[in-house]
Amino acid sequence: MKKYFFFDIDGTLTTPLTADYPESTREAIRLLVRNGHFVSIATGRMQADAWEVAKTLGIPAVVSDGGNAVTIDGKILYDEGLPLSDCFRMLSETDEEKHPWAAAPYNRKYRITRTPLYLEKVKDRYYETKVDRDFDFRKVEAIHKIFVACTKQEAGEVPLYTLPHVWFSTDTMLIEPVHKERGIMEIQKKFHIPDGDIVVFGDGMNDLTMFRKEWMTIAMGNAKPPLKEKARYITDRADEDGIYNACRYLDQQYMLGDNLLCAPVFREDGVANFYLPEGKWYDIITGKTYEGGKYHAVTCTFMEMPVLAKPNSIVTFGAFENQFEYDYLDGADAMICSLEDGKTAEAAIYDTKANLVLTLKASRKGNVISVETSSTDKTFTVSVAGTDKKITLQGGKGEIVL
Repeated sequence: MKKYFFFDIDGTLTTPLTADYPESTREAIRLLVRNGHFVSIATGRMQADAWEVAKTLGIPAVVSDGGNAVTIDGKILYDEGLPLSDCFRMLSETDEEKHPWAAAPYNRKYRITRTPLYLEKVKDRYYETKVDRDFDFRKVEAIHKIFVACTKQEAGEVPLYTLPHVWFSTDTMLIEPVHKERGIMEIQKKFHIPDGDIVVFGDGMNDLTMFRKEWMTIAMGNAKPPLKEKARYITDRADEDGIYNACRYLDQQYMLGDNLLCAPVFREDGVANFYLPEGKWYDIITGKTYEGGKYHAVTCTFMEMPVLAKPNSIVTFGAFENQFEYDYLDGADAMICSLEDGKTAEAAIYDTKANLVLTLKASRKGNVISVETSSTDKTFTVSVAGTDKKITLQGGKGEIVL
């Protein structure tokens, strides 16, 4: 099943200390793309900066500038700055002597300050910084980010109004968009993506808004504690193959034929994690029913693993009695699973030489399930999963009242 992956960059795709891209991360991205999944970056970095990272890793899409820009296959769908009116008020009212600032008005790693005090107080040189005493911020068309020389203890001295902020470093407040989920939701709307098919990875506080309960959320082992608390799954650190290991975990479930989803147990604690599409899914081993459209974590005994029949399906059990070759139809039980009102389920049974020996159709109207099969001289039963309702047939028609 195709998934839509969104990865933060710093501390997620890159290692926390060296900012390298581990080879295992590169390999995970290559495999995801090769296997037909949609892969995107979701970062606070500027669009041009993020797109360079995407090209380096072979990632075709980017949610950048904290959700204020989206790029797919090199085409910028939109790229917006911060609300200018609030930026103008904030910059006008900030004491530049105590808290010098630098604004980034263009789509590149370039910022402008009006005072050399900024370079004295702020140590980072990630952005090229120009000192222009005549810079008039009111004449720019956009402001993407504002860096303010300020500690957390001094945060109340900066008039932010509605402007969001994070901490770029201990001495720098960074005013930037922090709604990565906005960009993800734009892509979701464009491609009509179900919530359950979205997978997000992050490590920092600016990832909190994209850790939505309806999406699969994965925190890195090096993530901030509040993010780990919101995550559905916590993987290893970025520098300990965290991306690769999590993607391998997500790719463990598989379909057995058209009707059965299998979720193997690989963890020592017996927990199986799996995602179910919409509808009611019936575990043919335990007899439990699970709601679809979300992820589940199920603790299994040594002899169990989730094997779930999809909604509106028929699963046939042969009377095999520990034999490899037997009459697949004689004494079989065709179990109708989660058949919804107004729906129809069909099944076909073959012999050991792959010859078709029976077709079966079940249709539900209200609390009555009508069963119709092709002719046969074999006797078998048709049952309803999770109930004691069943009928015995030798071909022909029958009804089951729920």
